[in-house]
Amino acid sequence: MHSDSAGSSAWRDTAAALAVLTVLAVFLVWILPWDRTFRDVACYWSAGKILASGHSPYDVALQIRFQKEVGWNKESAGLGVYDFLPFYYPPWFGALWVLFVPLGFVGAKIAWHFANVELALATAYLLRKAVPGAPAWAPFVLVPCTVFALAAISLGQTTFLVFFLVALAWRLLELRRDRAAGVVLAWLTIKPQLTAVLLLALVVWLVRRRRWSALAALAVTGALLGLASTLALPTWLPDLLNAPRLTPPPSTYFPWIGNTWWLLLETFGTGGLLLWLLYLVVTLPLLTHVLASAYRESTALAEVMALSVLAAFFVAPYARHYDFPVLAVPVLVLLGRRPVACIAGYFAFPSSLLGLNGSTLVYQRWLPPGFAVLAVVAAPRDLWTRDTRVAIAARTAVFALPLATLVAAAPAFADSSRAYAALEEIIPRVDPGSAVAAVVLGADPRRTYALGTAAGRILATRGGRLAFAFTGTAHSPVVVRRPFQWNEPWFRLGFDSMALRPAQDFRRFRYLLADVPDPWTRHALARVLRPEADVVAASGEWVLFESRLRPLVPLLSDDAAVAGFSAETIQERFDAMARAAGVAGEHFLPWEPRGEAPPP
Repeated sequence: MHSDSAGSSAWRDTAAALAVLTVLAVFLVWILPWDRTFRDVACYWSAGKILASGHSPYDVALQIRFQKEVGWNKESAGLGVYDFLPFYYPPWFGALWVLFVPLGFVGAKIAWHFANVELALATAYLLRKAVPGAPAWAPFVLVPCTVFALAAISLGQTTFLVFFLVALAWRLLELRRDRAAGVVLAWLTIKPQLTAVLLLALVVWLVRRRRWSALAALAVTGALLGLASTLALPTWLPDLLNAPRLTPPPSTYFPWIGNTWWLLLETFGTGGLLLWLLYLVVTLPLLTHVLASAYRESTALAEVMALSVLAAFFVAPYARHYDFPVLAVPVLVLLGRRPVACIAGYFAFPSSLLGLNGSTLVYQRWLPPGFAVLAVVAAPRDLWTRDTRVAIAARTAVFALPLATLVAAAPAFADSSRAYAALEEIIPRVDPGSAVAAVVLGADPRRTYALGTAAGRILATRGGRLAFAFTGTAHSPVVVRRPFQWNEPWFRLGFDSMALRPAQDFRRFRYLLADVPDPWTRHALARVLRPEADVVAASGEWVLFESRLRPLVPLLSDDAAVAGFSAETIQERFDAMARAAGVAGEHFLPWEPRGEAPPP
């Protein structure tokens, strides 16, 4: 009787949880901008379609074809570089997406969104008893309720599928259901850059404890996945290894968008032998420490999980902010040991990203708190035991790395100081109470910060209106009333400075502040803007233009006030200038390296 009652209660709890998850997923579908979210689904969807047609999911031409059919756009989604979103996953992940093909692309996006939301909650559920001493509610805050979780879900990333598999394998190993755990571990290979260190450490941990059935299940499942892929696609392994060479990942062009030690070094312009030396100086001691901890019989599974997940962001060549949800694992371990330090670190970590890519941030400011978490988790309770002295070099490096990061970032601080000093010379040329637009053309790719928000100093010191400002949001203490908000230029110029429409925008904005590091581009911009604006000031890489057009619309006007004028963009004018000069290309980017003299 008691058993029946308990079973009925469990079913009610499960049904209630599923209902809450469904309502949450529907709510997210309703509030998220559908055309700009779940973008990565195009990559998985095309892989499933290509595999279903009997071809290689790494075929570039087929990926372009299928992704264009579902609306992939090079300029808006592909950073102006990618004709498609490349598939870097093993074939068995693509095979999962064959199951989504009958749903259609829109149906697949909805299904994947619901799956991600529910996987996030299921992961939190599996972790609720994973760490002794950590409160059971903590995973439900740390896993789904962060800005990183929202980023992973809104992009349609694989983060929560991988995280769910990690949590499931952890739970199964704790329950000693080793065969099932081995099968799950084999599926972690769908994202090796995030799980390779973890898999290696767990293999060492299992060998040390002679849990051969888990290792056998891992080996057999991995072999079956590889064999099935080889039978269906004999060239899958060389195709997979060759894919990043044919279509390099975004970090090749923009290393600062990534979040690994390798990409940090590349962001600061390190290359060649020095790059490898600095990379190995950090990763080899760290990896040695992780494997030594896994081999030690006294190390709990939770500590192996925490160290391995953290180490992945230093050892792997590529990771992004949407991979950060897995860092809930070391935070949980820390919460069980040192709750005060954990809570402080948890709130410091996401708040350090509020000014993403600003001039005072050190590599998006995640490294210092990240290293601090790693140092505390890696440190034993007694720093003077014999086992500790064996790994003293690794721990010393961990504590020294935040200081090394600041030293490496010093040139960026100096460069930022010079740029803002040059801007200060221009600001007095702006009449108080004027409307100002700002564009960035050809930002230096070696910079680890952005100057796109620097025009905010004009708004703060001269008043008026700024094209890209937070005065239209509830975050600002001063808010422009909705009827007078200029949202159209906010969205257009916020995503693409080359979308400036001189005939329209210079009737709304009296001034244009342009950040143009390249001298050729400054001359070219002045030439294409000559019909509507004059250069009134220049300092360093900054150029200030003043509109020739009169009358200007009032500061308190709506978006429709400039309707009816030409919508020609400066990109179209640059293209026309290039065609007149005999320069070929789909889109002419004036800041690209060239040998000729600036235009007259």
